[in-house]
Amino acid sequence: MYTGNLFTDTLPPDEEPVIKHGWIRALLYFFAFLMVSFLFQAVSLYMLAVVTGQGVQALMESMNTPEGALYFTFIQFFGLLGTMLLTFLFRRYLDRGSLMSLGFDVKGRLPDAQLGLGIGFGLIAIGFVLLLLLGNLTVTGFQFSLSTMALYLLLLIMVALNEEISVRGYILHNLMHSVNRYAALVISSLLFSVMHLLNPNFSLISFVNIVLAGILLGVYYIHRQNLWFPIALHFAWNFFQGPVFGFEVSGINLLGLVQQQVQGKEMLTGGQFGFEGSIILTLLLAGAIYVTNRLFSPNTGADAQV
Repeated sequence: MYTGNLFTDTLPPDEEPVIKHGWIRALLYFFAFLMVSFLFQAVSLYMLAVVTGQGVQALMESMNTPEGALYFTFIQFFGLLGTMLLTFLFRRYLDRGSLMSLGFDVKGRLPDAQLGLGIGFGLIAIGFVLLLLLGNLTVTGFQFSLSTMALYLLLLIMVALNEEISVRGYILHNLMHSVNRYAALVISSLLFSVMHLLNPNFSLISFVNIVLAGILLGVYYIHRQNLWFPIALHFAWNFFQGPVFGFEVSGINLLGLVQQQVQGKEMLTGGQFGFEGSIILTLLLAGAIYVTNRLFSPNTGADAQV
């Protein structure tokens, strides 16, 4: 059990920041991120509407088509540009630190990134098999388009980069300058779930699961201050959930390799929000958090002193 002090066991400052308290910087960034994301994605959506001659509503309704995959990727590209610009400005002029120092060092991180990919795949694959065995999921067919799958690959890499740079990279990093790492982890994970409140078919279980997902994505970061494990896990989670196994991804319907239909209690299947709304995932996430924390904590993992 962690025995440190809530307010004194914190990261040292990178340099002397303009705003002393990390929690204030994190909060300012959170609201700025919401506004910048809305602005950049709204502009890109308007550009698409002009180029394609379709209305905004028609574009939004086409997101689960091959053309929609291209549109969604275009919008996400602009969202990522906005996040990178915002984070650079906050780091340069508010934190007095560098963007790279948030955790982009790649040296020796390949095994951790590979583990992140494996955990992301494993959580979704186990859930898929369990729902199949319980009779709550029926496979109705298969479909494959190389171009669509390639677009989803690019799209979900950008989604992972966007959310990990903002939430784990900036918000969690700065919270760790004000409160201890576990408190920072919980607070950042709550904010991560709040970011998904407007997604279609959001529920209480969805909220809890996204908080837990945030903890899983961040528990590595609080010990190693590196982003490649959570980026890889986040990407694999979304990619195998939607484009491979055919679930909705946080309430958003994507074209899946596996065509499937869920039936039965929504608390088991996740309903139209996808597997992220399932209580089965709640249990899987709790186990994954425990194992990941044990694996990477300096007191219990490979860095522990014998």
